[in-house]
Amino acid sequence: MTEFFVDITVDNNGTVQIEIPFDAAKSVAGDISNEPSLPSHEITFTAPAPTLIITRAAGQSESTITLPINFTVTFSEDVTGFDASGITIGGTAAGTATATVTGAGTTYNVAIAGVTANGTINITVKGNAAENSFGTFNALTGPGPNVTYWGIAPIPTITYVGADPTSASPINFTVTF
Repeated sequence: MTEFFVDITVDNNGTVQIEIPFDAAKSVAGDISNEPSLPSHEITFTAPAPTLIITRAAGQSESTITLPINFTVTFSEDVTGFDASGITIGGTAAGTATATVTGAGTTYNVAIAGVTANGTINITVKGNAAENSFGTFNALTGPGPNVTYWGIAPIPTITYVGADPTSASPINFTVTF
């Protein structure tokens, strides 16, 4: 008995099964052909999901006063379908901030704009935001690292709690930012 190993390269999610047709092999003497086989056990193939990491983009500091705030999302393999709808903006300054996604393949930039408060900004990539060539989607990942935003100028409030008019000196005001 001779044993052969068959490797099947799969290019999509689905089922895999093999059969050996009549006359695919002959006896050593070449005069006897094989009988056709029954189908093999059906194997379901599901490609692994693409994984990803979220980092601050090159040149993006941990603290900034300028927008946009940039993050890099790097996938383990080429993906498609990744856009701003796949991003959740988090942190203490998320508010009405918006995301713009650019890039292709494995590497994407996520630019955060419209931040209206000082505080932290981070991003999470939603599950099913991008898919690989097999049609397998990513899992929820994040939040990524924080960037602290200090771009909103403080607004001073001045209060006076003493008597008016007064003869006391100095006159004390409280300034709150």
